[in-house]
Amino acid sequence: MFGNHTTRSENGRQKEASHNSLVAGVVVKGNLHCTSDLRMDGQLEGDLVGEAKVVLGPRAELKGTIRGQQVIIEGRVEGNIVATEQLYIKETGVVLGDIITNKLIVEHGATFNGASITGKAPA
Repeated sequence: MFGNHTTRSENGRQKEASHNSLVAGVVVKGNLHCTSDLRMDGQLEGDLVGEAKVVLGPRAELKGTIRGQQVIIEGRVEGNIVATEQLYIKETGVVLGDIITNKLIVEHGATFNGASITGKAPA
């Protein structure tokens, strides 16, 4: 369900890859905080705070707020989003809520219903 994967660097030392995942079929009720990249394909009812990249896959469902540096939405979000660098809503993405971001990209076919503020998102 969650986990960092250990890899070897060029000099042979172990290092942790910074990627965590919440797989399809997993349902979480509560808030989630992640200091590294996160991919979510399950369901979350609560707030998600990521200090790096946050990706919601096509089967992901989130009811709550999202905060991250780079946020990519392929699934469904019912709540507000703050992306300090960039928010990318893919064609399968559905966002029902307000957004604040420095840069907004919405693909053809995506659904966005809310208000947006772009330019200087709070750090």
